[in-house]
Amino acid sequence: MTPVPHFLRRTLAAATFMLALLAGAAAHADTDYTDHWSAGSTQAGWGIALTQGENLIYVEIFHYDANHNPVWFGGTVYKITDGHYSGALYTVSGDYYGHVPYDPTLFHSTAVGTMDFNATDPSHALLSYSVNNVTVLTQIERLTLDAIPLAGNYYGAIVQNLSAACNSDNTASTDYVPVEMIITQTGSPGTVTFDLRDTVSPFETLCMMSGPATQDGRVLDISKAAYTCNGNTFTSLHMSDLRRTANQGIEGRWKTNAGDNCVDTGTFVGVPQQ
Repeated sequence: MTPVPHFLRRTLAAATFMLALLAGAAAHADTDYTDHWSAGSTQAGWGIALTQGENLIYVEIFHYDANHNPVWFGGTVYKITDGHYSGALYTVSGDYYGHVPYDPTLFHSTAVGTMDFNATDPSHALLSYSVNNVTVLTQIERLTLDAIPLAGNYYGAIVQNLSAACNSDNTASTDYVPVEMIITQTGSPGTVTFDLRDTVSPFETLCMMSGPATQDGRVLDISKAAYTCNGNTFTSLHMSDLRRTANQGIEGRWKTNAGDNCVDTGTFVGVPQQ
């Protein structure tokens, strides 16, 4: 059996606290794709804005028509599976922006085709859409506007899932752990280190996760994070979907295949210490 770290299981009261803390993250089990997206520097001048709901995404595409004039498309795509959304695409027209008061009776929407958003990871996707029988297929990515600082001290919770092959009894397990997260960051985005500590005295470090990060839009990714627990080193992690939350907290995920069919995945969320 491949050795893997087990975060300590807690009492029912602690688990209840953690489930409450994770409620917001659980509501979006799929990645939140809300952001401004583009096709990269080779296709400058047009883009996509995504606003995500529970099981749908509202999409706005601003582009150019055959005469190189600005044109706008929009519509709602609905969840098929995690990361995959599809729906109808519309053009719209309405009153002149300089007309006051605005005349809502001049608004018209026309279905012109379909669109399909299929994410390959939290920051990249394949976008396919058709407008009046013209089909476009392109790779898109989040647009980064400014640096996202993660450093800080947080109170939070971890849910760790281990596949059956990770455990001596050959049974899959889930551990719920309250933690204090001490996050340091050198550079922008630089190297990010997660020091996950026990919440009871003497507040010892349970595990450390650390590695160089990349940023795309509102999320960061650490493709290869060093993973140590209690002085032991384990298979490196992929930490993904790292982001600041609206309350200046933090959330993210990790995954590693430790070998011998042992898969270690986790989700964490934290709120800033006051």
